[in-house]
Amino acid sequence: MKTKRSLAKWREAEAIRLRLEGFDYQDIARALGYRSRSGAWKAVNRSLSRQVAAGAEEYRAQMLMDIEIAYEHSWPKAMAGNNKAMDHVLRLSDQRIRLLGLAQPSRNRSANVHERPARASSTWTEPTDQLHPFGSENDSPHQGVHNPQPISFGYTTPNPTWNA
Repeated sequence: MKTKRSLAKWREAEAIRLRLEGFDYQDIARALGYRSRSGAWKAVNRSLSRQVAAGAEEYRAQMLMDIEIAYEHSWPKAMAGNNKAMDHVLRLSDQRIRLLGLAQPSRNRSANVHERPARASSTWTEPTDQLHPFGSENDSPHQGVHNPQPISFGYTTPNPTWNA
């Protein structure tokens, strides 16, 4: 058990070292035997969060410098109204916040991010008086099913001379 843990820590430290040398996550995954590049990415981030590797601080400083350079490059374009550059600046800011450990998970947030929020209950209430379907006995003073009277619309048959 101890050797597995030691191997995992070594792989994390190696992942950090390889990333500092400029290898991408796919190459790191191949070199260290991860199944995919996401495994290598998780190892690097896990190592950063635990501060396992001695090179983690150096890597964090390098990443902050890279983010700062990209930020300085995109900022004037974003201020000129370029929406794509503004999106890039916002993503860089988010990366900087996470890298510095300033982002704290919300305590009110649900564990399942795909969970739908609860629906608000309806404010509709049933009327207190008794409802009757259309055509029932309560409608008898009016024309309807129980009081069949011819309906007059106030006009007679058309005058045959109108067509002329």
